[in-house]
Amino acid sequence: MSLASKHRGVLLFALCLFSGWLSLPVKAQPKPVALTVDEVKNVIGQWRGSDHDLDREAIRLLARVRKNADVKVFFGTWCKDSQREVPRFLKVLSDLGEAPFSVEFFEVDENKEQPAKLLAANDILFVPTFVVTRQGREVGRIVERSPRALETDLALLLGGKTAGLVSASEPVIWHYLSSTNQ
Repeated sequence: MSLASKHRGVLLFALCLFSGWLSLPVKAQPKPVALTVDEVKNVIGQWRGSDHDLDREAIRLLARVRKNADVKVFFGTWCKDSQREVPRFLKVLSDLGEAPFSVEFFEVDENKEQPAKLLAANDILFVPTFVVTRQGREVGRIVERSPRALETDLALLLGGKTAGLVSASEPVIWHYLSSTNQ
């Protein structure tokens, strides 16, 4: 077989591939699906605190939040902060009965690479991250650890009393400060 005929075969293959005549199977990425509250309970566990540990006034404020608010929760089952904050949030939701805001949960892998599109779209670098939006616009986020209590800071964000980054983690705060100063 001559060199010219080898090149013709490669050229024909490339032409078929790019023209759509030949399609190679592409492994589709699974679409990230929000987990239900029960699924989150199964993977992260139950809250082990006391009712006295919760800010009851904040829960009353959360019950009166105006509609059109959403909370997206990004967490890792491997993450100590997630293991503390997410069960607390589940307890708050349970105490609310029916929350006046929608909630979606997304599990993040240990390398913080999946679900890739959602992580990139929501600028998730740390977990847990509670992204709070109103009418489709982000008003703030609670990242890793809440400086007060999760339900308190969530009530402040959802009630419009505060905005932006809320965190008690110095590395998180320094990261966001350094990224906004560039």
